[in-house]
Amino acid sequence: MKILLTMLLLLGPFKILAEEEIVPEPKKDELIFNNELDNIIAPFTYHSSAVMFLGGLGTYLVFEDNYREKKKRRIDDGDKPWRDIGDALGWGPLPLFYAGIMGTSYLFSDDRANGQYGKKTEYVLKSVIYTALATFTLKTLIDQRRPKDKLKEDSFPSGHASSSFAFSTAIWMVHGPYWGSLATALAAWVSYSRIDDGSHYWHDSVFGMTLGISYALGIYNNHFKRELPFQFAVVPVHKGLGLLSHMSFNLY
Repeated sequence: MKILLTMLLLLGPFKILAEEEIVPEPKKDELIFNNELDNIIAPFTYHSSAVMFLGGLGTYLVFEDNYREKKKRRIDDGDKPWRDIGDALGWGPLPLFYAGIMGTSYLFSDDRANGQYGKKTEYVLKSVIYTALATFTLKTLIDQRRPKDKLKEDSFPSGHASSSFAFSTAIWMVHGPYWGSLATALAAWVSYSRIDDGSHYWHDSVFGMTLGISYALGIYNNHFKRELPFQFAVVPVHKGLGLLSHMSFNLY
């Protein structure tokens, strides 16, 4: 029950919370470093900080119930192919597949001028990448042993949960509830597969989910509400496509 309530608290309000603009628009001449620094601290700004607080509370409640009392739980090592699929999906194919779809859609689109394909792709990838970097940093600092393999001390937080929920939340924000629901279902599958095979405790995945949602929300507010400039955009150029940043060059 605690786990269910925690997920409802985290997943229910995030779309509504992200709608309100509460910070001023940045200066247009800000350096890339300053813009990306805002993305690094995104989970601790805007309404993302509320998600972090609720997720931290939920993580503590699950920790009390799951880790201290059940850390010696028996691991089911039976053959379950669905766990292997969930594990594989958590290593990065989802955002890469999304980038491929968006690139293909761009090539066959009649509306290339507004740069929305590149902006959405950059936003989704940034959400996943910054979440993954934060997760790796926390794993290194905390050194919690895994339930199944006590020699590995990188259990908290779950990287599969954090990256998959960053991806699913970003899909919610730019593509709406239909595709967002499917992405969230995949994220839940990925996260639970790692719990079921003994790679993570519940609190690892709950906090990973919190971290991913917070980053996706914060970076969304940065780029779509505050209008921080996107650094890369694919644009049509003479005899091919171009990658536009502070410099441009032909891709082909």
